Amino acid sequence: MAPFTTYHHPPIAADSLAAPRFAATAAGHPRPRRLLGYLLLAGLSLGLCQCQPTTSTEQAATSTTPTDSLKLETAEATPIPKFDTESPIMRQLALLPAAERNTTPAAMRRYQQVTRRFWLAQYSTEYLLKEAKAGPANLIVFARQLSLIQSHWRVVRGGIDQAPSMPPTMTAHLQRMRQAEEIQQAALSDLYADYTNQRPLALDTANLAAQPQVAKLLAPLKREPAPMNVRIH
Repeated sequence: MAPFTTYHHPPIAADSLAAPRFAATAAGHPRPRRLLGYLLLAGLSLGLCQCQPTTSTEQAATSTTPTDSLKLETAEATPIPKFDTESPIMRQLALLPAAERNTTPAAMRRYQQVTRRFWLAQYSTEYLLKEAKAGPANLIVFARQLSLIQSHWRVVRGGIDQAPSMPPTMTAHLQRMRQAEEIQQAALSDLYADYTNQRPLALDTANLAAQPQVAKLLAPLKREPAPMNVRIH
């Protein structure tokens, strides 16, 4: 029988035995401070999830909701119609005597510019008066159109006031335009006052009675002359 061999191990320190047990405990059971950190991190993540902005689907659903701005853009898609302002110029030039058509280029150019602006303002005013009588689809847009045409009339008046000395027929035409401008400005101001004070749109007695006067003032300017070859500047 083989003799037994005796092995001698070095003594184990108490600290070396405690260390593995502490490591195992730390791996299986986190410290309270570390557990608190995990909880705070989880709470923060939950808060961030709740504060996320709306998704693209939610934003698309919100954007499809009709608003006043969308209604206004739709109404502005139907502006005041464009009018033919060249035909009235040709007609009025044809009404001038031959001697006046040979006036200075500056006077002729100013006369044509004022005439073009006048008929743009006049046709637009006739359109707005009809809209007011029928009832505009959008009062906000209608009020903006009133202000726009009032500014056109102010340009016409300034052009007439600053016009150089012109021959008699041209001067008479400009005087008729000036009188029509005063009547139509008063009519537009009347309608704008109704809008501002939230009243039904309607011309008062004085402005309503003045409208036939506009037709009488412009009748000589609308008379059809004989055909004539005239160059418009």
